Amino acid sequence: RCQPFHHLLRKNVHFEWDEHCQKAFDDLKAYLLSPPVLTPPREGEPFYLYISVTDHALGAMISHQDACGKEQAVYYISRTLHEYET
Repeated sequence: RCQPFHHLLRKNVHFEWDEHCQKAFDDLKAYLLSPPVLTPPREGEPFYLYISVTDHALGAMISHQDACGKEQAVYYISRTLHEYET
């Protein structure tokens, strides 16, 4: 989500705000205006683990289903990979 910004913050990189940066900014702004709601884990309920890995970042989410069968997030984690990790 923030990958275009990370590139701009590197040393010796010419700062140029292009359409990719603007789209990333707009997406980030929309995300921050409606953050996901986390629910507390319930003992005895099954959990689901989702893992996402790209060339630039990794992330995971743990969730479970509520009484209506709708999936609810319990925990999120993500981080950008350093150049030496890619």
